[in-house]
Amino acid sequence: MELHPGVRYLHIGCDEVFQMGECSRCRVVQRDKLFLSHVASVASFVRRKYTHAATNQPVIPIIWHDMLLHFSSQTMEEFRIGELVEPMVRTLTHYRLAMPFGKGSCHKRQNHKRRSVTTK
Repeated sequence: MELHPGVRYLHIGCDEVFQMGECSRCRVVQRDKLFLSHVASVASFVRRKYTHAATNQPVIPIIWHDMLLHFSSQTMEEFRIGELVEPMVRTLTHYRLAMPFGKGSCHKRQNHKRRSVTTK
């Protein structure tokens, strides 16, 4: 952070977590809660420790949005995720997703197959 004093956002990772909850101490905790507890802990640390030089506001931790998609609102509220992190929407600039969705179809995504089309 010292090398980037004007930074307003800090990506804290937390994506593609596969080895989690494997030790005897962590196995007794539900994986979702273990993950969100870690995110909340790291995000709280970043907000306490670092401030944006120009605004004197806390640096905002960000994580990929798709790491939060499967959690219930209640579980995320329990860990104050909405107050602590800003989800960053992942876009694939070298892919175009062709999805046959019509009006009101955002709730039906699981019923359609995605086709990835490489663009150049």
